[in-house]
Amino acid sequence: MLPKDSETKRDHLHSIRVNEGHDPLRTIREEAPTFNLAWLKDGESMPLVQRVGFTIFSLMFCLAGVWLINGSVIEFREHDVIGVFSVIGSVIFLIPGILGLRNVLKFKSKDSSN
Repeated sequence: MLPKDSETKRDHLHSIRVNEGHDPLRTIREEAPTFNLAWLKDGESMPLVQRVGFTIFSLMFCLAGVWLINGSVIEFREHDVIGVFSVIGSVIFLIPGILGLRNVLKFKSKDSSN
């Protein structure tokens, strides 16, 4: 489990790379939870550069989902049942894309009591 603050996380990940060599599988195991939290949950605390990157990433997921929906509509018009698989695939891409965009658009609320 990773420590809470970002500087300690960075030091922890650096020590893993230095002490054990660069093991991509171990790095993915350690960094994946922080990536998923940043992309899908903690939108209020994102810096601008990270917000822009996750926006592009989310838009790519949405684009893939829309592209699959377009293919399924074409297949349904041709009375082909295989379009169901495209609909399932589009849902798989659209859900994280929409959740990511929703998270990117979260900002810290300004306290109006000041």
